[in-house]
Amino acid sequence: SILSDEIKITDVESQYTIIKNVKADRDIKQSINLGFANTTGDSKTSNMNGKYAISFITPGYNNNDLKVAFNTTAYVSKSNGIKDNEEYTADLDLEESLTHNWLGYASISWLKNKFRNLNNRYNFGIGFGKYLMKNNMQSLKVKLGIARNIEDYTNNQPKSKFTSANQYLEYNRKFNSVSSLYIKFGIREDVENFDDYQSTTVGGFSFNIAEKLSLDVEEEVNYDSTPPVGFKKTNTKSIIRLGYNF
Repeated sequence: SILSDEIKITDVESQYTIIKNVKADRDIKQSINLGFANTTGDSKTSNMNGKYAISFITPGYNNNDLKVAFNTTAYVSKSNGIKDNEEYTADLDLEESLTHNWLGYASISWLKNKFRNLNNRYNFGIGFGKYLMKNNMQSLKVKLGIARNIEDYTNNQPKSKFTSANQYLEYNRKFNSVSSLYIKFGIREDVENFDDYQSTTVGGFSFNIAEKLSLDVEEEVNYDSTPPVGFKKTNTKSIIRLGYNF
């Protein structure tokens, strides 16, 4: 089956469980994605985004499949010549098949975005998950775990270290041999204060436009229930990427 041999990975899963948007196979798979958008007239805006991913499958515990994925992204946008968003991420993800569609995972991730008051954010997570549904056309996966979070801020706010409860839900739907839909939702809650939480929702379409070329159209919404003073609770990103897979 197609879906059973893939790790569907995006920024959402890497933050909340951690696994991202690349395919994993017995052989090493790599992809480079570049996107650019520009508008002129009453509003002059532009954004550039890039993504590199590498993944493979290797024997793990009890000779079960161990999926390994590394992913790094960059996103920069400007409005009327003024930079209004800049974000960089890197993620190392491990996911091992267990039994009866159960899986275990471990992850390390890094994020930098001064426009969200994050000079550096590190997450170290572990947990379990299960495929609630999986066949040739669609899959539904849920994950639960804990993570240690370290956040270093760009303002004078002191560094924060906390443990979070993480939940993640992912749905993939393959329409035909060239197009598919993905929806991903993750939430991170401070175990000492569940009113302090962050969530990310991503929805997108992926199209195979040639043997090694793909096109992704994606919308991302980030929400922080208790943002730093002067920062918004909700941030969004619209992304179009052209990818080369090798």
